[in-house]
Amino acid sequence: MTRRLAILALCLLLGSCSSSFRVKSQVPQPLVQPMPLTMGAYYPMALRNYRYEESNEAREDWNIEQGDAQMQMFSRVLSGMFKNLVELPAQSGSADLILTPVVEEFQYTVPRETRSKIYEVWFKYHLQLHEGSGRLVADWFMTSYGKTPTAFSTTDADGLELAIQMALRDAGAKLLMDFSRVPEIRQWMEQNLNKHTLAIRGEKP
Repeated sequence: MTRRLAILALCLLLGSCSSSFRVKSQVPQPLVQPMPLTMGAYYPMALRNYRYEESNEAREDWNIEQGDAQMQMFSRVLSGMFKNLVELPAQSGSADLILTPVVEEFQYTVPRETRSKIYEVWFKYHLQLHEGSGRLVADWFMTSYGKTPTAFSTTDADGLELAIQMALRDAGAKLLMDFSRVPEIRQWMEQNLNKHTLAIRGEKP
């Protein structure tokens, strides 16, 4: 009974022991020269419905909806990277390449846990790239990080949402910068990108 009273007192001090919110994506479309390819985006249900839920006596309870924000981030970045972007219902279809992203892991810290004045968030993504035929081109992981100072928020929910938005921006930047650096993707580009460029121009390889 004493333990329950202690937990209740802690909840009152924190203002609430349960928080729910939906993350809004604010990732801009990158201003780059798009590659002359049609990219397909396949968003599995695990990404579409992605939410972080936690029920822990030592931490605040969370219900953070992120699926829409994750899809918007990938769509905004991919639409800037490639000439055409289409959303597909499977890992094969009418596209040169098809990206399938999944959130593999989500972690966070709040100021009272680290005795700092920042909220921090980490994402780990599992990414797969297929050809339109369904053949796997590359399978890799990508991490991202976001933080925001307590001065920009009045509650843990506000602080975490801002940190998540920064982590989404970081994920978008890493996807843009590192996509062609993945060895299997770089090899595919070297073998196929020139063919697609000539085909668009109506020239023969």
